[in-house]
Amino acid sequence: MEKDDFDWLLDLLKNVNGYGNFNCIFSDGEFLFCYFDKGGYNGLYFTERIPPYGVVKLLDEDWEINFAEKKYPNQIGYIVAA
Repeated sequence: MEKDDFDWLLDLLKNVNGYGNFNCIFSDGEFLFCYFDKGGYNGLYFTERIPPYGVVKLLDEDWEINFAEKKYPNQIGYIVAA
């Protein structure tokens, strides 16, 4: 897929954003789409996870995950939040 293949989607999301604040994250099973409000509403944050993996613990919750047990040693991933 080329960037131009997704221009129609960007146009659609910008149109929806014209009705008010709008951030969204969704996937078609192959690609992850993230749209950040054109006015900067509420932020969009991401981080890239690169091996070697270890334990990640959320600062505001009593929850942790060991990515070394969940991911392949050469697998790269992203965490996105709106």
